[in-house]
Amino acid sequence: SAYYSNISPFYYTEQNIITTMNYVENKGNITVNGFTLASELSVSGITTNIKVDYHNVINSGSISVYSINTTTTAANTLNVSGITKALSVGRIMENSVNYGNIIVAAISGSSNVYIGGLVNSNVSGTPNLKTVPLVATIGILNSVNEGDISTTLNSSTWGIAGTNNTFAGGLATMNSGSIQNSANIGNITISNRTRESSSPTLTYSTDVY
Repeated sequence: SAYYSNISPFYYTEQNIITTMNYVENKGNITVNGFTLASELSVSGITTNIKVDYHNVINSGSISVYSINTTTTAANTLNVSGITKALSVGRIMENSVNYGNIIVAAISGSSNVYIGGLVNSNVSGTPNLKTVPLVATIGILNSVNEGDISTTLNSSTWGIAGTNNTFAGGLATMNSGSIQNSANIGNITISNRTRESSSPTLTYSTDVY
């Protein structure tokens, strides 16, 4: 097994200090494959720091995570996202786009897998909106995911091969904050590889979301 916890092209700080990213783009592809998790693993197109404000940020690089064994340890969750793992309380992501396709394939084990076009978790939002029209000032605003989410790399490397619970979302895998004037226009195709001879598949395809 190998020990990795945070993989992203820009930066990660253990203190997770509050930072701001303005007019930033990643064009590089990210590939992570071939090992057994020893802890939670997060892979993001921009940064895995959770206390970041994003203004006009773009990820156009593809993300491929495959042939990973999450083991039977519940804490060994796998998080894959186009922009960042989490948008924490009080933070903003505005005018940002993920163009990169996200592939998470041949994942074995029994831990949870979270896949998000922009983020895995959004807990930032404007509470108790009472103004008319309702306008959020923090959270995910005016942002788009155009990248496809898939569990197929090729004909031999595909699917969730273990008993992992897999959660996928075009914008956010999980949301308890504000998402406003935003859209997912990427396709989402998730396959559960229960045995070699069949591939039960859930496909969601849309031009407007």
